[in-house]
Amino acid sequence: MYGTGGWLTEFEPSWDVTPVEELEDLDCELMFDLNGGPNLSKIDADGNVLEKGTFSFDMSVVKTNPDNGEQWSLGQLKLTGVSVLSGHAFYDESNTITTFEILELTDDTMVLCWNPSDAEAWTDATFWCFRKK
Repeated sequence: MYGTGGWLTEFEPSWDVTPVEELEDLDCELMFDLNGGPNLSKIDADGNVLEKGTFSFDMSVVKTNPDNGEQWSLGQLKLTGVSVLSGHAFYDESNTITTFEILELTDDTMVLCWNPSDAEAWTDATFWCFRKK
């Protein structure tokens, strides 16, 4: 799922949401691996690598919800040389995103969010929701 929702307050897209069947990278997948380092590849349906780069997690960078003071994010994901599927700001396809706030990270799901660093709470943030294949 890909869309927009409230920055620092919501945990998934809930305002403008692109249906799965309309995603621009519908038949692509992300492959995280640790072969020789922390690698991330964007792969098309035929197995071709479209982009390849590296990733890093910083779980010490967390953000809180200003309305109630509760922790909102779990940490940050930073990418180099690659971005995620539909890896741009929702309303600006020319703005490729490479640093994301991690809202959920389990064995089966990953939810990421981005907004400019000076954004205020409840402004339109871009959300990405991924599931394990």
